[in-house]
Amino acid sequence: MVAILVTGMSGTGKSAVLAELGRRGHQVVDTDYGGWIEDVPLPDGRGSEPLWREDRIDASRGPS
Repeated sequence: MVAILVTGMSGTGKSAVLAELGRRGHQVVDTDYGGWIEDVPLPDGRGSEPLWREDRIDASRGPS
């Protein structure tokens, strides 16, 4: 399976593209929703950084 990552600034149409791809029968994942991102503490302990949960991303692709 080929995976394509769609990124961009707010308001550029990413969600609209995902909706259209889904309507056309493609499997889509919007990582803004559903626990795909976790806050990981910064090494210096001064806050956190949102990162994709790679385990969930890998699992969503199915077997190789």
